[in-house]
Amino acid sequence: MTENEAEFLDFEHFRVPIVDGRPLELGRGAMGITYKAYDQSLHIDVALKVINSAILSGGNIRERFMREARAAASLRHPCVAAVTYLGEQGDDVFYSMEFVEGETVEARIRREGSMPVKLALHIVAEVASALTAAEKQNLVHRDIKPSNIMLVAGDDPEPDVKVIDFGLAKNIAGTDASATLTQGGFLGTPHFASPEQLEESHVDTRSDIYSLGVTLFYMLAGHTPFSGSTAQVMSQQLSREPPIEELSAQPEPVLALLRRMLAKKPSGRPEGAAALRRQTLNCLEAVKILERTGALPPAPPPPVAPATAAATMPADDESMATMIAPDLVLEPGEVVLERFELGSRIAASAAVVRFAATDRQRDGHPVEAIFFEPTAAGQTQLATNFEQHAAALAGVSAPAIESVLVQTRIGSRFFVCVDRPAGTSLLNVLKARRSLPLAEALLILRPLAEAADALAEKKLPHPGFSLFDIRLTPAGDPATPLSAWAPFGVKFDALRAASFDIAPLEGTLVKPAGASDESAAPAHPITSLASLAYEILGGSRIDSFHDRWTPLAELSQGGNLIIKRGLESPGAFSSGTQFIDSLGGNTVVLTPSGSATRPPPAPGAAPAPPSLPVAITPPPLPPKKSSAAPLVITLAIVLLLIGGGAAGLWFSGILGPKSPVAVPAEPAEIDTTPRVVREPNEPEPTPAEPTGREIYQTAFDRARQLELDAEYDDALTAYAELADSHPEDRDLFTAMERIASAISARFPDGVPAEDFPALRAPLEAAARHNSVTAQFLVGRALIDPEPTEAIKWLIGAAENGQSQAMVLAGLMLSNGRGVPKPDQEQAVGWFQQAADRRDMNGTFYLADSYLNGKGVPRDEKRAAELLTIAADLGDDRAMDWLGDMYRKGNGVPTDLKKAFDYFSKAVEQGNRSALAGLGVMHMLGEYVEPDPDKAVSFWKQGAEQGDASCMFLYATSIDDPERDNDKTMWYVRAAQAGDNRAMQWCIENDVSFAETTPEQTP
Repeated sequence: MTENEAEFLDFEHFRVPIVDGRPLELGRGAMGITYKAYDQSLHIDVALKVINSAILSGGNIRERFMREARAAASLRHPCVAAVTYLGEQGDDVFYSMEFVEGETVEARIRREGSMPVKLALHIVAEVASALTAAEKQNLVHRDIKPSNIMLVAGDDPEPDVKVIDFGLAKNIAGTDASATLTQGGFLGTPHFASPEQLEESHVDTRSDIYSLGVTLFYMLAGHTPFSGSTAQVMSQQLSREPPIEELSAQPEPVLALLRRMLAKKPSGRPEGAAALRRQTLNCLEAVKILERTGALPPAPPPPVAPATAAATMPADDESMATMIAPDLVLEPGEVVLERFELGSRIAASAAVVRFAATDRQRDGHPVEAIFFEPTAAGQTQLATNFEQHAAALAGVSAPAIESVLVQTRIGSRFFVCVDRPAGTSLLNVLKARRSLPLAEALLILRPLAEAADALAEKKLPHPGFSLFDIRLTPAGDPATPLSAWAPFGVKFDALRAASFDIAPLEGTLVKPAGASDESAAPAHPITSLASLAYEILGGSRIDSFHDRWTPLAELSQGGNLIIKRGLESPGAFSSGTQFIDSLGGNTVVLTPSGSATRPPPAPGAAPAPPSLPVAITPPPLPPKKSSAAPLVITLAIVLLLIGGGAAGLWFSGILGPKSPVAVPAEPAEIDTTPRVVREPNEPEPTPAEPTGREIYQTAFDRARQLELDAEYDDALTAYAELADSHPEDRDLFTAMERIASAISARFPDGVPAEDFPALRAPLEAAARHNSVTAQFLVGRALIDPEPTEAIKWLIGAAENGQSQAMVLAGLMLSNGRGVPKPDQEQAVGWFQQAADRRDMNGTFYLADSYLNGKGVPRDEKRAAELLTIAADLGDDRAMDWLGDMYRKGNGVPTDLKKAFDYFSKAVEQGNRSALAGLGVMHMLGEYVEPDPDKAVSFWKQGAEQGDASCMFLYATSIDDPERDNDKTMWYVRAAQAGDNRAMQWCIENDVSFAETTPEQTP
């Protein structure tokens, strides 16, 4: 499948939905990528797995896989996600499975820790039932693990169980049963593989029973029996007995079942899946009996996990205790330096152990203790680097960097203790909020920018930012705006993020051997900040099929360009602080301590391209002050009613201001004006009642004065109250629109979360009177906290002709936010209306809809027409796409000159993806003379800016044997960035790279 075809993800009659411009993935791994797709023949959702073509290359492997997959498709059982279709398209092989809407066992353990024993046994019995059905057809799953077991809520207290990925099963009847699917040997997950799988010998159902036994251990303990590098795990699976003693608190029938399932030799395990199911049900009944009689020991507490509640996978206890500390057993309860008490172990590798700990000198304050012992593992240089880095980090002064409290040697070990105050991870906040508005994002980004600058000042490599490693302390409710939190600080672990052979043991997979980050270039601080800002503000990580940066509709054009510049041209900013100041503009923001500050202007920031001007924030409005206008107006009315006597007193100074009055040289003239003389008991005349027009004018003048005093909330309320009784008065509508526009100018990126509560009621009052700008401001502010309300206001503003509201409403409808389900057709309607108004974003998203068949029939020609308009409006994404279309002749006649021109214009505007296409044209001599050196320079530039395609192309251009390490590094980085071609190269050349766990969670 070519890159262009993959972009659309149409596989015969299956269509992969595109969300936010990206194909909807359910998971990915060495075998391939699993998508959520729509079967256009059966009109149902399916899980579509596209097999990595590199795995099926060579010999008769492809034919054998097709034969075995057809055999697997014949399996039908309530506990099996059935294979419904097998197909080929070009070089790709794919198959569809029943789409299971639920949660994997792995996700459940990550979320809640270890599982109750009865639930774990129920799951084992259900999986055994599925294996029984498979056994009858001579099928072996070969990849039983927690991420391939789905839990689906049903009518019963226990969840329904579905085994997925039976398409990987191997038919053991007839042909050579010991043959593996890949030329490179074992294919699977070493932590759950049976010894015979690792030895590549004959496998049958008993191999799946062993894998299910490891899964049972994982469900009960919260971690796998063995951990470490891939080689270490494989060695332990082959030669060491699993640490059943760790589960000594479990009932003995459960332990006995585990011992049988985890026997090294297949002959020691249950003879088949049916026997396993019987034994499991018997074990479950025994547990219930023990529970009823009170003989069941109390359930062990769940393992202490990191802040994200991810399950841990500690290294082997015995070897770690003897290797790291022969004179000090590293276990919970041990006190180091008579100060730090060790708690649970949270990570381990060949030479490093990390513990959660407490500081006795600070009343049990949480810290992290790290032990590095290089001698047993032969990693002296690594230990030296680690020690030097920790020492240098201790000298960095930045509040956001977790402090190094102690660094010393204890015998041959290097020991460091890092302050680890309690808090919540940024990952948890984004799980609850999905994204943050700019004002809240700045609360987090500014301290991190200062930290990045402090690291740069000390010439320390920037470790990059991870949502998991950034914590807000003390923790607040992740679901509430940060402005509602108590004053908090931002912390990140610069030592954990650095690569020192410290593999965090979370989940069921560990970093494969050879996938160390040591070869990776240090992250550029501006790029890291820009990437983090993009993700916090609602952007998604770039994947292999959508390697273009896409602007955020919620962010102003200027803000989008600043993030784009940070991602692609980090050298344009002198520091991380300058980047964040440029992103924040002149908007007043709150620091994490809650104090109001105004960031200084960013000196020397690179100007935006002329065709995409950065919106300039107007000077800040004057501070809100108390107005004397109502008092003055009231006194004036009273004076008019009382008459000349009171007025005379006022002007003579008796009632007026007490300022000095000059005394005239001559006596004042005597006033001879006739006066009305009343009898002593004569009542005062009743003043005339003010007319309705006078009351209206007084109220209008008061509202106008509030507006002039910049008391916008009160002014909007006053105008809206008048509009309630005078709905026909257009002056009131004009006034409300004028104020809403002033608020919009003050907050070009939307009203910040901390300011919105005070403005919400006045803005909604104006919005109800059809103030278009007020409708847009309310809708935009409510996208994250109240999407259902947001879509109503945005559609209201869109119906009144606001093009930005049209785009935002279209994106929300397309993504199913604020509505029961996605409505692509209505989304396209709003994109069309925005495009009719020459809105750049609306035109681009309308083109994307035609290009991918979202809400409209797929029409490449129409997409090209719209992309041309968007490109004329200055959209560099459209320029890049047009370059690719004209080069390949997709939707337009092949025209290499136009392709070259569009690629060049996109590159001029900083589009890093276009560097790949431009380099290809120089390499192949398309429209220009062949110039390999220039092509390589383009790819190198894009690779250094983080473009996955450029990384791959640059790697292919390195043919100097002395630069093999560089070549491998760029292939690995491209694979980690999601480039499929780079992944295939790594697999074919036995080079490991980080791999995510495939899950079928929607």
